[in-house]
Amino acid sequence: MVQVDRGTHPLGRDLDPAELTGLTVEAEIGRSPYTMVHRVRHGDRHYALKQPRTATADDTAILASFCREAGLLACVDHPGVLRAYAAGRYDGRPALVTELIDGGSLAAELVNGALPLDRVTALAGELAEALAAAHRTGLVHRDIKPQNIMVPPGRPAVLIDFGLAALGQNPVAEDSAVGTFAYGAPEQSGMLKRPVDARSDLYSLGAVLFECLTGNPPYLAGDVGELLRLHAVAPVPDLRVLRPDVDPAFAAVVTRLLAKDPDDRYPSATALLAALGRTPGAGGPATTAGGPATAAVAGSEWPLCGRSIEQQTLLARWERARSGHGGVAVVRGSAGGGRSRLAAEVAAVASGS
Repeated sequence: MVQVDRGTHPLGRDLDPAELTGLTVEAEIGRSPYTMVHRVRHGDRHYALKQPRTATADDTAILASFCREAGLLACVDHPGVLRAYAAGRYDGRPALVTELIDGGSLAAELVNGALPLDRVTALAGELAEALAAAHRTGLVHRDIKPQNIMVPPGRPAVLIDFGLAALGQNPVAEDSAVGTFAYGAPEQSGMLKRPVDARSDLYSLGAVLFECLTGNPPYLAGDVGELLRLHAVAPVPDLRVLRPDVDPAFAAVVTRLLAKDPDDRYPSATALLAALGRTPGAGGPATTAGGPATAAVAGSEWPLCGRSIEQQTLLARWERARSGHGGVAVVRGSAGGGRSRLAAEVAAVASGS
């Protein structure tokens, strides 16, 4: 069993290393095609208990998956990421014990259609902060969708169900189809031969925000193959046509998140937070997507290295354009060579000019 070190946490202190004991199951609170979740009590505290829906003769792989999920979640300490307390067996079956999140999922909230604009911009900031925290540890969720986002009252939105998560230094095969097709990036379905990384989560976040704004994901199709094709080649639907009251800057952020090529999306969740900070209304009354915490997260971006000559060349072209001599600058390079980061650095300087 993997047991997450929580110091003197009562659950971590009392449970047997091999069998999860002392739990009282109170009620079922959710289920998926493969797992079910119950509210359980241990002493005077409540938790969520996830187990497979059906018993199997050989459940070693399921147990390993739960232990791995607990280990991955232990790497992240952020209110927007679910906490795991223990993994092992309960009543003879694999089990994962996590914090109990009050409230429902974003999917339940979307049943009634599109959300108010201030609600969507607040969600964008909260989820970007949670992803920034996860990505800093090398953790990629790989299944961002409304069903995996809890919206508890009085606290930020929470990402749950990291069962498909993979560490960035150990990516899955490029042709693996993972995640949920309605929200997955082209590289997740294998339609684009690129690794699944943190930018894949940003694409899925863009699809979720698109649904929050319009009531539907960006692409709909009755056939899985057609849905995958749309994600791979179809232009992003114009948010301003579907919802004219969306701020143009925020619409541009969502559209960039849905770029087909990962290099054309934001290079990181911290870069997304910076963009949201320049978007009117992002995160509510604050001028940044997540208030003071956003500045701390954005400030953790690694400095741009090895591109000083290119950066100065582009800035010189910008100064020339400001003086009335316009033109076009093309930034070229191999995938992963820092094109997007270089452009973002120059854009940041230009926007402050």
